[in-house]
Amino acid sequence: MHEPTTETPGAWAQGARETALCLILLLMGVLPFAVADNPWCGPAFSLPWIRHVPPQATAGLLVFTAFSCLWARTVHWALPLAATLHGAVWVENVAQIHHAWHLPVLLAWLEATPALRRPWIRRLTVGGWHFHAAVAKLQVHGLGWADGESMRTWVEAFGYPHARAFSAYLPTWVLAAAQWFALIAEATAPAAAWRPRAVGFALLAFYVAVVVTFPFGFAGNAVLVGLYLLVPDEPVSAPPPCASLRG
Repeated sequence: MHEPTTETPGAWAQGARETALCLILLLMGVLPFAVADNPWCGPAFSLPWIRHVPPQATAGLLVFTAFSCLWARTVHWALPLAATLHGAVWVENVAQIHHAWHLPVLLAWLEATPALRRPWIRRLTVGGWHFHAAVAKLQVHGLGWADGESMRTWVEAFGYPHARAFSAYLPTWVLAAAQWFALIAEATAPAAAWRPRAVGFALLAFYVAVVVTFPFGFAGNAVLVGLYLLVPDEPVSAPPPCASLRG
């Protein structure tokens, strides 16, 4: 006779998510931090004291807490707090806002709050963040954002050499189609609360295209999309007691 066994729902997936968050924030803590004025939009928060906080101090704090969380095998409040402080100093001082920062910090706060660690809240958080990205594009540029020419300009200015060479042979309508795909994928991302895999595959395709084209550091976001939208939270079905009794 065997005792029936049960598994903690989504235990391995939860561990993978927390480990990925710690590693991504640890990496962000050791990235080079160049202090410079923002030539486009100025200080993000307009809080003078943030500009006097040493970036190296906040980076060191983030690295320390990320290591601590990895050692403790969990994400607690100290990690998202340190990440938020370092992110505030980063955004306030660097010349280009690092958008890849926002999603892991947001999810770190979610994982540090037990009441929020529900499957639909996780999925809606990931989807809502991408929906905000779509709204920001439309607010600034309107539907003209997906004209193809803007994509060509970005690839020529910031893309990898192979991406610049490849885009030169693509017609404008192909680049516009890629932009429309990205815009629709982000705009419909809140549906991840109900259809996580469909949204997850669309966003993952978008991130793969971004990662192979630009050195923007969105690989971490791609990993998080995969872990939060494509990995099921439900436990593996355990055999009923009668089945285990048959041995």
